[in-house]
Amino acid sequence: CVYMAVKLIPFGKAMMAAISLLPMALETAGSYSYDVLVNGLSFLFIGYVFYLAYEKKGARIKDWILMAVIIFFLAPVKVVYVLLAFLCLLIPMESERKFWLGTAGVIASGGLSCLILRLTAIMNLAVQSGAGSAGTAENTYTISYILSDIPRVIGVLYNTLCRQSDAILAPLYGQKLGYWDVSVPYYISFGFVLVLAVSLLAKEKERIYIKS
Repeated sequence: CVYMAVKLIPFGKAMMAAISLLPMALETAGSYSYDVLVNGLSFLFIGYVFYLAYEKKGARIKDWILMAVIIFFLAPVKVVYVLLAFLCLLIPMESERKFWLGTAGVIASGGLSCLILRLTAIMNLAVQSGAGSAGTAENTYTISYILSDIPRVIGVLYNTLCRQSDAILAPLYGQKLGYWDVSVPYYISFGFVLVLAVSLLAKEKERIYIKS
């Protein structure tokens, strides 16, 4: 999936390759985790959408079907990844009707698969649920709770980034890997940060499609 994504995407090939070769990505790719499917299909979908949007500049029926199939298998694994379907809005179409039908079809494919395979999880997310160890009700971050207290949720996210950024970034760049927390020297993991930063630089003769 990553190979096809790097091959198809018209720009940012080095960056996509660098992200897919981060220690955590490689560890996940060699495991039995469901993130193997999530990461691989996400790379493929992103690369394919940008190919259609900026290289092919359009999509045919078979393209829409392929994107719908990818989202159908991707969304139920982690429901939040259904949002990737909205990248289809980048694809230009000669017919506005075909554009909206194709985009709606891809989004509906993800929603349908979630309803079929993850209905229970969606209901638990949307409805207040859970009880404490003593049997008392306990607030959880459901959709209704988030929408009812957005300032508090933003504060929680901010505090999490301030206090847990090291714990979040260290595994991503390979400082601690696996269930046994195999420690990797800091300079090695920092080297991956530098590689990722270099991959962001514009390459000679690389076409730039997105401008600020």
